[in-house]
Amino acid sequence: MNKDRKNILFLILSTVSIITATYLIKINHRGERSEEGSSPQNISLHDSSYENICPVFSRERAAKLVELSLNCVDREFPNKPNYVFEGENDLIPPRLNTPAFFGCYDWHSAVHGHWSMARILNTYPDISNRERLLKSLMSHLDQKNIQSEIDFFNQKRNRLFERPYGWGWLLRLATELKKSSLPEMKELYRNIDPFANFISANFIKYLNRLSRPIREGTHQNTAFSMLHFYDYLAAI
Repeated sequence: MNKDRKNILFLILSTVSIITATYLIKINHRGERSEEGSSPQNISLHDSSYENICPVFSRERAAKLVELSLNCVDREFPNKPNYVFEGENDLIPPRLNTPAFFGCYDWHSAVHGHWSMARILNTYPDISNRERLLKSLMSHLDQKNIQSEIDFFNQKRNRLFERPYGWGWLLRLATELKKSSLPEMKELYRNIDPFANFISANFIKYLNRLSRPIREGTHQNTAFSMLHFYDYLAAI
């Protein structure tokens, strides 16, 4: 077995260990959590143990929670772009560089803001702010915006942008859209699928170059992003 294959195997085993430990912790505390309101029927998941191992939000709490995402995905400033400017021509507003994900202070926060909207729509498809959620998702995740995102990431100066944390969140969003039975979400998955494929290919190249797992508790941590990658691969 060559060095690259050993490294990838080690990364996978580390991730499996983390998943196992997290599951055992959740099982241990299963009986300690009281539920608020009625349990949601999550139409994107079919695991009967879902309600026992994940936090459960009432319909009312979910409607309030998702307002955080609705209020930030179009808020362009303040903004922490975290990419390289090579000249004056690169000094353009975030909404023009990454038109799908430009709000919420930084790129990855915008992505998981969209994920939270998709997740809550899947959990409560008839939620009171349903139409606002769908309108926001459909305006941001249209084919033109997604292609602009791919073009931006494909520029040489941006090839390390949001690696691996933001990459993982993009794949988590794609997973949520893929699992949905809502027709609008299925359309959005078709839009985002080329971007998810692009990120997946770059993710594999990145893992092949790593000499060791990155265990620091920062955005560079490989285990966290690989959990998203694993679930994405399982979903497709």
